[in-house]
Amino acid sequence: IHSSMPQGNKTATYIFALLGVLLLATACINYVNLTTARASLRAKEVSIRKIAGAGKSHLFLLFLIESLVISFFSLLCALAFVRLLLPLFNSITGKDFILPLTSVPLWRILSGTLLFATLLNGIYPALLLSSFRPLNVFRGKSLLKIKDGAVRKGLVIFQFALSVLLIMGAMVIYQ
Repeated sequence: IHSSMPQGNKTATYIFALLGVLLLATACINYVNLTTARASLRAKEVSIRKIAGAGKSHLFLLFLIESLVISFFSLLCALAFVRLLLPLFNSITGKDFILPLTSVPLWRILSGTLLFATLLNGIYPALLLSSFRPLNVFRGKSLLKIKDGAVRKGLVIFQFALSVLLIMGAMVIYQ
């Protein structure tokens, strides 16, 4: 397949794509940890919704949509930053990259990334937040079980290991 766009190094493209996925996973882990850490602040809201008749599936969908909206606005911010900083990046690298906002493949990639990020950072908090028992919340019982803390700690450890791996990789490439 021939394209009018200049071709690059396939291996470098795969490496940068992998780095992008790893950085996105790190950001999603941050979001999950922040959301679950703040879960106790939203417990009364969830309890009132449940008492008013909202089912677990309704709450799950609500929190997943909330995650989608946050991810969508994050994507818009990222596009704005790329648009603003692309000329500076081009002058530093000596390249002539463009941001083809009318490109269908670009929007497919961005839509897929948005869906991936929403699922990655939304499912666990949505499950956790929709599983609160209203009476336990109003009785002052602990909202987060021991296993929920273990999941958050595991995510932090995974994120730290991933960060160390990325830093080591950068150092190896630099050397």
